[in-house]
Amino acid sequence: MLSQLSTPIIPTLPEQWSDWELTELIGAGTYGTVYKAQKKNDPNCVSAIKIINFPANENEANILLREHRGDILSASNYCSQLAEEFQREAEILHTLADCENVVAYQDFLMMPQEQQIGQTVYIQMEYLNSFSQYCVDNELQESDVIRLGVDICTALSACHKKGIIHRDIKPDNIMVSKDGKFKLGDFGVAKTVSKTLSSLSIKGTFSYMAPEVYFGQRTNKQADIYSVGMMLYRLMNNNHDPFIDTDKKIVYHKDKEYAMQQRMSGEPLPFPVTASPEFGDIILKACAFDRKKRYKTADEFLSDLKKLQQNKYCIKKKRRQLTKFQKRLVYCIMSVAVILGAALGVNQAVEFYNTIDKGKLRRIRGLDALQGWQACNRRNRRNRSNRTAERIHFFH
Repeated sequence: MLSQLSTPIIPTLPEQWSDWELTELIGAGTYGTVYKAQKKNDPNCVSAIKIINFPANENEANILLREHRGDILSASNYCSQLAEEFQREAEILHTLADCENVVAYQDFLMMPQEQQIGQTVYIQMEYLNSFSQYCVDNELQESDVIRLGVDICTALSACHKKGIIHRDIKPDNIMVSKDGKFKLGDFGVAKTVSKTLSSLSIKGTFSYMAPEVYFGQRTNKQADIYSVGMMLYRLMNNNHDPFIDTDKKIVYHKDKEYAMQQRMSGEPLPFPVTASPEFGDIILKACAFDRKKRYKTADEFLSDLKKLQQNKYCIKKKRRQLTKFQKRLVYCIMSVAVILGAALGVNQAVEFYNTIDKGKLRRIRGLDALQGWQACNRRNRRNRSNRTAERIHFFH
């Protein structure tokens, strides 16, 4: 009886897809649930079908109605607009069929929810293995993680050129083909679904989230680059976030909170413990807090990863980055130096002024002495002349 209670309920597909049947639950992610499906007349033909609800549950539906002041029609139209926007994103993804590192989308269906205000979206895509299962079956080496980076950056490059930003890159959204090729899925989902309802309904994976996304700032394609870099960082850091002791077997919530605070405060990330110097240098650049120091495009990131694969990547010499404490210490020292310099400058100016005054006084005294000496000489010459004249007169 317990096993029956724990067995997930497999939903039935709409009539439009009646030739397909859902057979098992693959996984439930942030923005939907994925099932394995097979064709009824061809068991060898399998696909993955993702089901996304707008709103996701009854609680979100109540929040939505409250925000629309109980107007069911207004709330229903809002959900329809979100679903249509997502449909446009999915249609763009069909143009990426030639990119082998993006999960292929095969079909799309949007249906209104029965006796509800929302919409249900069905996405049919190629059936692949999950990255988590791949990690269980294979021990990842650095070369595998580099290859993962190359494949995902290839997918990002193709999608960014179409104007699609993922915003939720994480291992759960990475799939693996039978030949070991890594593929990125769920493009467009995060960007659309994150607009639903209020901030209470916005979900995300903080471990891979870029600072600008975390702070609600304007985001661009560099947010995806950061997320890929953070995913590679964790894989080369014993699956631990930055600022968490990699020897810890049990990571507590307070550890994750501290790590998040450090990362979002702009503290320089520690070097990933199992990465080579070259690979670590690339990862840290991708995860730079300052977007100006981060890779500008996925192509730049991809180029360095390919150089690393070919052993052609060289670490560029750069200035040592100071911590916030060191920066404050330098600022304090410089401030004290400026104050001392100003004080010394005033003292020197006063001394110089006094020296000038003393010099003038010496010059004045010296002039007086010279004039006195000259006057004395004149008196002496007059006296000698007078004595000479007296002697001459005496002899005459």
